[in-house]
Amino acid sequence: MIIGFFISIIVIKKLPLEEYGVYSLLISIISISVMVFTFNIQELLFVRLSKVKSKLQMSQMISTTNTTVFVIYGFLIILFLFTPLKDLILKSFDLINYSQAFEFTVYYIFIYSLILTFMRYFMFTSQAIKYSFSELLIAILWIVPFLFYGILNVTDIMFYKFLTVTLILFAMFIVFYKQNTSLGIFKNFDKDYLKEAFIFGMATFLPSLCIYILAVVSVFFLSYLDTNEAVALFSFANLPFIILNSILSSTLILILLPKINNYHNERNSRKYLLISKIFQIILVLLIPISSFIVAFSSEIILLLSKKEYLLVSDSLIYFSLILILSTLVAFLKQELYLERKYKKLLIVFLPGLILNVVFNFIFIPIYSYLGAAISLLITYLYIFISLLIITKVYKYLLIKSMNLISIIVVNIGFILILICINYFKNLFVIDSIFVMFLLITLSSTFLFLPYLYYFYKKDFFRGVLK
Repeated sequence: MIIGFFISIIVIKKLPLEEYGVYSLLISIISISVMVFTFNIQELLFVRLSKVKSKLQMSQMISTTNTTVFVIYGFLIILFLFTPLKDLILKSFDLINYSQAFEFTVYYIFIYSLILTFMRYFMFTSQAIKYSFSELLIAILWIVPFLFYGILNVTDIMFYKFLTVTLILFAMFIVFYKQNTSLGIFKNFDKDYLKEAFIFGMATFLPSLCIYILAVVSVFFLSYLDTNEAVALFSFANLPFIILNSILSSTLILILLPKINNYHNERNSRKYLLISKIFQIILVLLIPISSFIVAFSSEIILLLSKKEYLLVSDSLIYFSLILILSTLVAFLKQELYLERKYKKLLIVFLPGLILNVVFNFIFIPIYSYLGAAISLLITYLYIFISLLIITKVYKYLLIKSMNLISIIVVNIGFILILICINYFKNLFVIDSIFVMFLLITLSSTFLFLPYLYYFYKKDFFRGVLK
């Protein structure tokens, strides 16, 4: 995630504003298409691969999944690239001048979807090194020619991304073939397994689809209702918050979800104590980090991008609130997954998605990228409140009122100090934006450490980190 963030910064600095918007749009198409067009059939591999020891059964599962993906995407490639639908998509999202980039994107989705099957194979057959190395190659290998050849356009980038995943898929195919005596993509096709995978995938397909679409729908509406320049501004403003959310959510979930699962299976009330602690930690960590980004938005924007992106500084306050709400939502929705109440997930996220679409149509024509941010904030506020009510977690949250008051008061003090730093920095003339940002970060970190120590001594982290 961190490597991907820095690569995004390189792309932002090298591409013109419109092309970065097109690039963000194509990446959004990739992220949603991989899930949508495989109908979640790859999810059964999470359950079955770790339990199966027979090489023939493994071969059947892998080949059945990949054969299905191959057939689905073979049809979609024809539909999207060789029918009038292609022209409709290009015109709707102002991609007429980026037709080749769109073609490489469709091919990339096809290859990457096949890769995901092998990635699950590596993950759940104790080959974590191969999995991690593959993830690393997918993240960074395509950027090599981009760096060596200097100024390239979005079509070149999508070509290199497609070429990279093609080489990686070929390598994965060889590794799997050597480890399993039989591959035969069509020969080992198992209809019963496909039926089971389809039923398993569809159980979570609709709620998962809503969650995936919600993450990217603003980009599509900005491209359709506004311009790809607006897409670029929105994507850049949201980038640091997406990275923070991904790192914090995935790290905490990775560390704490097994403990939550264990308490849930034992019907142990300590689960709610742990969730209460998590809520407090999210607020303790994200409020000051978000405040820092908002307070020094100009310096951060100039460090990470170009002057054209200074416009987005007014939207960062909205994205900081979205960051806090979406991180809390990431944990609340796990409660419904644990209870296998997928219909309730749909009841929450489907109206949320509809609400987001309605507000995008209202606000984007008026406020452009800022309207998309406001729509997303309203949507996540609705989802957060709905999850609290449906899961009834609010009845069991053991957060003392004094703890909340402490968080609010201490953060108000922290924010006031950031405002003072922001004021006094203007008294110094420093030409280098990097030096200025470094000094600001060091002074803010000096304040953040005692801030953390205060909450550590208040036992906010006890029971979570041990």
